[in-house]
Amino acid sequence: MKKILLLFSVMLAILLSFQQNTLASKILNPVAQINKNTGYVVFDLETTGLSPFRDEIIEIGAVRVDKDGKIIETFNTLVKPTKPITKFIQDLTGISNEMLENAPSIYTVLPKFADFAGDSVLVGHNVTFDIAFVQQKAKIYKDIKILNPYVDTLSLTKKVYPHLKSYKLQDLIMEFDLKTYAAHRALADVVATQQLYVLLKQKAQ
Repeated sequence: MKKILLLFSVMLAILLSFQQNTLASKILNPVAQINKNTGYVVFDLETTGLSPFRDEIIEIGAVRVDKDGKIIETFNTLVKPTKPITKFIQDLTGISNEMLENAPSIYTVLPKFADFAGDSVLVGHNVTFDIAFVQQKAKIYKDIKILNPYVDTLSLTKKVYPHLKSYKLQDLIMEFDLKTYAAHRALADVVATQQLYVLLKQKAQ
């Protein structure tokens, strides 16, 4: 029982840290944001674990989308962590230590991603997780905050399609026959999320 309580406390702390890190940028009415019909940036991360404080980013994928829903620019890079990644993460992501050996560090990558994102609305699936990571890593810079407003396609899908059995991205890809590739890689999930967001926009309008 003590172990269960300890695990619950850790997970609760992680969840609260996500909420604290992303509260300032949350769009409370995503349907209203959809109706604005503006451009946006979809992004996704691969990480070494669940904690934005202890774990590291090993890949960032993003696409810039214009107001007509067309992808006009792509950002994708591996990120070299400070220590080797575990076999579990290698199997989960398809990213090996060999692939990361010559990748740029987060100190090089994060400013480039911040420039790519600009002041655009950020879109992602369970995006509070990803935003918590980039915001935490951005604390090493004085001039990078990454406080963009965002739309979470996970919560939005639950509102638009309230009776689905699963809201995991891979299950939604199957449910809506979304086209993607290389499951669990950042850019692949970004492409699927962008297609999902277009579908949600059409359904919600």
